[in-house]
Amino acid sequence: MEVPAKWHGALTRVAGTVEFAAGRGRLSVTAIRPGPTVRVNGVVIGAPLAKPGDYYLFDSTEVVLVRPAQRTFARFVVTRADFNHTGRLLPGAFLMRYTPCSTDTLSVQERVSQHAPISIHWHLDSLDERGPMRLYARGWLEVLDAPASEAGTIRWLGVAMAMASRPGGINTLPRSRLQLTTVSLLRTTQAREPYLRYVALLTPTGLTAAEIEPSRLAIPKGYTETGWAGITPKRRASARALRGGTG
Repeated sequence: MEVPAKWHGALTRVAGTVEFAAGRGRLSVTAIRPGPTVRVNGVVIGAPLAKPGDYYLFDSTEVVLVRPAQRTFARFVVTRADFNHTGRLLPGAFLMRYTPCSTDTLSVQERVSQHAPISIHWHLDSLDERGPMRLYARGWLEVLDAPASEAGTIRWLGVAMAMASRPGGINTLPRSRLQLTTVSLLRTTQAREPYLRYVALLTPTGLTAAEIEPSRLAIPKGYTETGWAGITPKRRASARALRGGTG
């Protein structure tokens, strides 16, 4: 699956390709669309952490940003990764009210490091000239803590899991009429409740079934785990505890 960088707002900065097999996936970053750092309803959205040549590994428990140039990787804990192939509402689904948006462009001096939980609600359908025809899948993915800019990448991961596990295979999906609707619930660092509901209509392209080398879906040997800009020692320790590890 290809992730196009057609402009859909501040979160649409990453272009790449997604592979998924045996419960694990990879989003390889091929390009980053430049854009200013903005504050939308208090939520700061800047450049993504990844650069061209980096990639994200992911499954239902974690997202891992791998940086080959630095031979390092950084983890984000996934706290929910549910989906179905019917389009029915998932347990715990709730009404999402429209959020009017106020956007400000930040100067270099004003740019701040902000991170918080991210929730992505999504559904995949097909379109004709009258609008949506059929729902193929619906999902809900949450990450414990990450910069808001990472929602632009994370919103592609749940649908990749669903399409790869689709009964009958990915070839049962149409190629020219698919639409992915995502609602990203973003917070400021201090906020407990969603502060910004960011809606986007996206188009997956280049769907194909292919053999994937297992080594492409694993962290290379000899790479060092690091944090990411803005994460606090307390949050990093919490993430390690949720993973059940100490590293």
